[in-house]
Amino acid sequence: MGKMASGFLAKKILVAVFLLTLTGIARISAFDIEFIPPTLGGSNPARSEFQRELNRIFAEENARYNELVDGIDPNPQKLIGAFATSSVFSSTGASLRTFQGYNAFALTLGAMTGVQLPVSINYLFRDLEYIGDQLFSNLNANSDLRMGMNPQMINAQLGINTSGFLLKGLYVGIKGGYMNLPPFNLGGLQMSFQTWSIGGMVNYQLFPQIRIPTGIIVWQGINLGTGIIYQNTSLAMDVPLIPEGGLSSDLVSIGNTGASLDLGDPKITFRFGVDTFTVPLEVVTAIRLLGFANFSFGAGADFGFGSASMSGNVRSEINLRNLPGDLRQTQPGRMVVSIGGSNSPALVSPKIMASFAINVGPAIILDIPFTYYFLNEGYGIGVTFGIVF
Repeated sequence: MGKMASGFLAKKILVAVFLLTLTGIARISAFDIEFIPPTLGGSNPARSEFQRELNRIFAEENARYNELVDGIDPNPQKLIGAFATSSVFSSTGASLRTFQGYNAFALTLGAMTGVQLPVSINYLFRDLEYIGDQLFSNLNANSDLRMGMNPQMINAQLGINTSGFLLKGLYVGIKGGYMNLPPFNLGGLQMSFQTWSIGGMVNYQLFPQIRIPTGIIVWQGINLGTGIIYQNTSLAMDVPLIPEGGLSSDLVSIGNTGASLDLGDPKITFRFGVDTFTVPLEVVTAIRLLGFANFSFGAGADFGFGSASMSGNVRSEINLRNLPGDLRQTQPGRMVVSIGGSNSPALVSPKIMASFAINVGPAIILDIPFTYYFLNEGYGIGVTFGIVF
């Protein structure tokens, strides 16, 4: 078993480092790693002694690994909540903020990523080593890590000006998004990701557009916007605890008995699920220069509802090989770890917004919207293309 212990340490201590990175350190609650030894049967007179020795070795390793991971929070609320909140931050993909006030309709395609970080934006302009030090200091000081991300890579929005048939200055729209990445392998790490969203938007042109003669400068007025967006995201990860070519292909000798432990291919399985509703409230203005350069500025808040959940466990099987005569394995051993929990997004996330866009006639060549959630250290950044008539 000594070979197993030293090998696990060489491979970043099996479970400990990965879980420390992902879930953070808590000072109160903790989960247990449990090593369950294989069970022996047979008529060999030394069976009981062999089983006792096997149980002792497993008990020692069990205690050592539990000391290594002592304090890991099995229910990291800040981490789970950040994944929920980041889905709110990513809900406004294919934005029309820069081009409100269109004559008939607008159709946009775009991507948006929402991120919540445990440090302020100032740290993002430092070197990676410094950022890493701050993250781990934050993790140790606060017992959890408020960090999450949600990418929405394919979004579409159709907006219609109702001035001609419903209400002057009123714009309504429908938006949706979908992305499905089937299971894929990244050096032994297996992942799958699926997300979809749907929602309705309503905007009102409070102050109309003002155009300077020749159209060199066009002020797009002031626009009020709201809506409701539902978003569902699921992420699955299967993480090998021993990299390919490591101990998973070896047998670990047990003393001088000639028997060996086959560690198999233990994996940690993680599942994230996010179901959120976002209600944005926005006040936006925009300006167009020289007929093609567009800038928008705005402020508001996103109201988030729903939840995110996380579950994780270890799939493993430990078998005995090359047993002495008249001994057999009646039950494989295993390692048992379980973590998880659920949390809700931040209820209110005040924000300021800006964007820069280039258009040629009705075509939106490029629109880059950026949102900063100043109370929750959140960010939303995206890219949009489309047409506006």
